[in-house]
Amino acid sequence: MATKPDRMAISGPLIPPTDTDTTQAAWQSWQQQMCQRFPAQVYARGFSGYKKPIVRRFFQGSTVIFDCPPAQMPTPATLVVWGGKP
Repeated sequence: MATKPDRMAISGPLIPPTDTDTTQAAWQSWQQQMCQRFPAQVYARGFSGYKKPIVRRFFQGSTVIFDCPPAQMPTPATLVVWGGKP
């Protein structure tokens, strides 16, 4: 079974393929890099119901867990917040 690549190993800018490089492989590679730019699990707090699908799309490639109590989050964890509420 193949192992997953290290999500933090991507370096350099993530630039989409240009008009001259429109092969499907180039676009798939770019899309894969975009999905791997965040950790496998992301915790989100303070998002209203209609924003949750948008957050999921933005963090495509990661599992988004909404409104988890801080005491139940692992250390370290990636926390995404909306607004100024703690």
